[in-house]
Amino acid sequence: MGAISLAIKVEDPGPVLFTQKRVGQNKRYFKLHKFRSRRMDTPHDVPTHMLSNPDQYITKVGKFIRTHSLDELPQIWDIFIGDSGIIGTTKKNLDFIGVSLA
Repeated sequence: MGAISLAIKVEDPGPVLFTQKRVGQNKRYFKLHKFRSRRMDTPHDVPTHMLSNPDQYITKVGKFIRTHSLDELPQIWDIFIGDSGIIGTTKKNLDFIGVSLA
């Protein structure tokens, strides 16, 4: 994971990890961690597939780690601390499920 972190940092300075707010069990919020695969100037809170030209925002390292699912490695921490599970449905991004805890 150190090599991936270094490659991300060298190609596009900024945070190595990307966090996303997700809803877990009992509608409890948690932060999901991934390696950052998009440039820092990418519009925030917009899924890659909804960008007008998504390829312009994905870094070379990002393309590689996405292709090989290496961007998901930091989620091991989320599993370890109990925020996410190993088996089960993928927790959806809050923007798409319309969950309100209020």
